Amino acid sequence: MLHCNQHSTVSRLLPYIFYLLLSLLIIAVIPGRPEGLVIDAQHKFIQIKDLIHFNLQSIERYYPSNDLDPEQEYPLYRPPFEYRLNGKQYIAFPYLWSYLNVGPYLLFGFYGLFLMPLLGGLLALFFFTKITHVLFADPGVRCLAPWFYLLSTPLVFYSSAFYEATVASALLYGSIYLYWQGSSLWKVALSGVCLIVAAQLRPEVLIPGGLLVAGLWALQAKKFTNPKTWIWALSFCIAVAFFFYINYILTGEPIGLRIIDVRAHDFTLKDRLYRLFEYLIYEKWSLLVYFPAGYFTLRVFWNPRKTQAVKLFLAACWLFILAVPMIALNQAGIDFTPRYYFPVIPFLGVYVIDSIVFQQSRRLKRALLVIVFVWSAVFSYLNVVFQIVVSQQMSAMQQAIQPLPGKQANVFAGYGFQPLLSNSTDKPLIVAYNLSEFEKIMRKAMSQKISARVFIFHDKGQLFVPDRLDITKKYYLKDNAIFQQMQPHLFLDHKNEHYMVFRFDPDQAL
Repeated sequence: MLHCNQHSTVSRLLPYIFYLLLSLLIIAVIPGRPEGLVIDAQHKFIQIKDLIHFNLQSIERYYPSNDLDPEQEYPLYRPPFEYRLNGKQYIAFPYLWSYLNVGPYLLFGFYGLFLMPLLGGLLALFFFTKITHVLFADPGVRCLAPWFYLLSTPLVFYSSAFYEATVASALLYGSIYLYWQGSSLWKVALSGVCLIVAAQLRPEVLIPGGLLVAGLWALQAKKFTNPKTWIWALSFCIAVAFFFYINYILTGEPIGLRIIDVRAHDFTLKDRLYRLFEYLIYEKWSLLVYFPAGYFTLRVFWNPRKTQAVKLFLAACWLFILAVPMIALNQAGIDFTPRYYFPVIPFLGVYVIDSIVFQQSRRLKRALLVIVFVWSAVFSYLNVVFQIVVSQQMSAMQQAIQPLPGKQANVFAGYGFQPLLSNSTDKPLIVAYNLSEFEKIMRKAMSQKISARVFIFHDKGQLFVPDRLDITKKYYLKDNAIFQQMQPHLFLDHKNEHYMVFRFDPDQAL
């Protein structure tokens, strides 16, 4: 056994202190302005600004003075980042996350965006620890479990920079714990509500949550007449109906935009199986690479000493791991880890620790624990460094671009790793992805004499000459009358994707 004083107040608080200190360090190091937010977080910040503009009454995108493209044929972002429903443009990220963060943002400014992720991380750690205490009796496992939660996936600390994963995990863990240990019916009812709220933030959590609640019901209740069963089901259904109604009020569709995005793709079984193969083995940040010890947890199913509840919990984790890449393969990205696995990977780690602490050799036991912890810690460290570097680079790039399009406004445009801050309240960016789109937009601007608009022309070919706008305009575009009337401002080149920023003013047109 491992000797660890799990009853010591200091011992119990240390993981929380470590989480807060490292998260606050990340927040302090990244640039303290919206341009420092990384990738998806910028979209969520846009949604907060749009909510404020519409006085929290609408989640649609606010595109100022968009008379050039009123039907949003050429929006700044296209699926899966934005969708057009019932004549309006919407960001596809969870609106509930933006509503939760409007208050902190208005009260504390930019740094208020990090309040909810930090609180979510603390609650997730609390409920995770509670669940592991129910599953495992060994004091060594109980002491190491919260530490491995912090190191098992880089997304724990990545979430501190305005990402909803920790809040969704806290709600998922809370839902499971309240149902499992619920001594009163109000806790059981709260469990059903928590699961649906978590699913509004991250729809994939319905899979492990539903599997675990169903399994726990089979182990505990086993009777449909049990009031606990009906209370949970009733609260769950009421919460589903409530959010369906809210979704319908806000977008005209009862299901969320994330679900719409999943349904919009018709992938074959071959595509789904290949994505699963990538997640588990093939991708450079696959489960096999960043947490190979997780596969050893499969031995638990053949261990006669393990209880049904222990095996049930592990089975739910593995079913989730198998299901997510096949159901939502268009959304399930991999950033240092398969990020959709975030809620269950820490539990796999605790099962690994549980297997290690029962090794007879103390030397082998310590060696295995060091290997598992160090391996995961390296990935967490790399992710933190990557997060800080990317944040600083994006902020520097956008600050350099900022004077070119116009004055300050919180509208981002771009593609891939080149988000571009348009900084214009009256000159919205229109994005053309090919030459024909660009010409169509410009002909309309010329015919209607719409002045001083800013455009980004994006092309994956060899149309532009890097760093030499004059050569590009004079030689490559010399036969195109439309281009000859443009004022080029900026050229960007990233991974063979090219961007040129133009400004058109009919009063200065040739």
